[in-house]
Amino acid sequence: SQRHRNEPYMKQHTFWLPTGNSGAVFAHWFDVDTHRAPPVVLCHPIGPEYMHCHTTLRQLALQLQAAGQAALVFDLPGYGNSSGQLTEPGILGDWEQALIAVTGWVHRTCDLAPALLAMRASCLLTPAVISRCQLAGLVWWYPHTRGQTFVRDLNLIDRQLHSEAPDDAPCLTGGGYPMHRDTAAQLEQRSLTVEPDYPLNTLVIHTPEQKRIAALAGLEAAGGQIERISSTALSGMARQAEASVVPQQDIEHLIAWLGSQPRTANAQQLEKPAPKESWQSAGCTETSLRAGAVFGILTRPLRSASTAPWVLIPNTGAGHHAGPNRLHVDLARQLAAQGIASVRLDLAHLGDSPQQAQALSNEAYNLTGRDDLATMARAVIDLGAPAVTLLGVCAGAYNAFQAALAHPDVPVAGLTLINVQTLYWQEGDDSRMPSGAQSALTSAQYAQSSSNPKAWLRLLTSPQKWVNVGRYLVSRVGAVALSARNRLTRQRSPLERDLSRLTERGLVVRFVFSPDEPGLAALQEAGGHTLAQLIRIGQVSWDQVEQADHTFTTGVSRQRLIDHLCQQLALVDHSSSTLSTTGLRAESQAS
Repeated sequence: SQRHRNEPYMKQHTFWLPTGNSGAVFAHWFDVDTHRAPPVVLCHPIGPEYMHCHTTLRQLALQLQAAGQAALVFDLPGYGNSSGQLTEPGILGDWEQALIAVTGWVHRTCDLAPALLAMRASCLLTPAVISRCQLAGLVWWYPHTRGQTFVRDLNLIDRQLHSEAPDDAPCLTGGGYPMHRDTAAQLEQRSLTVEPDYPLNTLVIHTPEQKRIAALAGLEAAGGQIERISSTALSGMARQAEASVVPQQDIEHLIAWLGSQPRTANAQQLEKPAPKESWQSAGCTETSLRAGAVFGILTRPLRSASTAPWVLIPNTGAGHHAGPNRLHVDLARQLAAQGIASVRLDLAHLGDSPQQAQALSNEAYNLTGRDDLATMARAVIDLGAPAVTLLGVCAGAYNAFQAALAHPDVPVAGLTLINVQTLYWQEGDDSRMPSGAQSALTSAQYAQSSSNPKAWLRLLTSPQKWVNVGRYLVSRVGAVALSARNRLTRQRSPLERDLSRLTERGLVVRFVFSPDEPGLAALQEAGGHTLAQLIRIGQVSWDQVEQADHTFTTGVSRQRLIDHLCQQLALVDHSSSTLSTTGLRAESQAS
């Protein structure tokens, strides 16, 4: 991976591994000097749990490495930074081929048979690997043992999110991680059945409800030692990234068990695909990039629009750099097709940035993200970017806005702020839901409930709700009174002052919202007369993406957003960034 300036060497490497059929998977290798136990291949869950469990998998890899055991974490095809799309009908075979390829690479690289750990529905991929590769051990972590159950769960998620695909659509929505109906039909025929021809020690961590696992019979018949651990940690681990709880007790069990497995020398002649520092598709080249403590993926077009600012995309919430439902990846690659380079990045405490286990957290909001974003912006300027556009969703929008304010030396051409809930956070606020975002969300919920007779009935029959409504009304009266006083005394709100500061430097600020987003009303209220005036003269704009939710769960809404962003960003050229740079230099000299 590209490294910015002189940094200490770490035995953590990122690269792309070819998997055949012109495909490649993105991998993160946590190496060790001496292998005290078999290396471990870590396979993430399939579906929306991919993002939810990322922090746990990285935490496990870091702790394995600290204990002297190498580990490989990778993205299956169609996930994260790997090639492929989940909507492809043959993706199931690509997943199995990729898992076999990375297992073989670890085997040959270390000259030791690896252990394989699979989570949730990816356990259904392990029989293909067991039949082809020599393993030093096998872990099923909260396994789905029947594909039919997994597909049913995906359909339930879609119903809960009101995002069910039409019956004639080729793909299920899959909670934002689409699945072709052919793939779903193939998975429904799968069950976890293995019959290895060698003793394979196996650890299963499962929920207390999972009493019987039929697949263990074949493993026992082959002479392997079987260990089962019942745990209740799944519900915490599988929450959305901001609320996900790393199951440390599970991890301690895993490290102890994996560290106790015997080392088995390479007895097979497996093909070892050569890792690549970058990956090239028909329209772009991707390379990993580290600026200080900040990790990112640089996507450059094969034919660059040299005057176009590069687009920097920080984390949405606490999810890693691939973005919710792979939004950041798809956006970056489609921007490259228009000649625009971009970096999707992890702030220093999120995703693939932390190089030590204790540095990982799931804070969506804090006071350091702005500095991390500025660090990456300066790195890409050093790499040749004429200027940058900062683009963020939700908490990413907050970090983009604050970075532009706090670092006027960085040549920022514009801001694109999507589904922003609040632009301000201070010490003492909730790192997942700041007070400003909570107020906006509460206002929207009460507004939606006011026309619902059932909501009024629940209010009348629940005295506790009277207290909540009373508190809300008091806060709203105070906010309206403050806004009225500011208008009468011609005092501007913090947002009005900050928008003026940014636009005076030549920045163009674009807001994008899904329908019913609470942040829009909060923006209009806090922006006041200044916002209205800046919209009139074209320095600020806001648009709406129809039939979309907060994280653009459906493929149609995601593509609608990407098309809109590509169209808007194609209009930004170096002329606007020159204005921004000139303005900030004058402001800096004047101060």
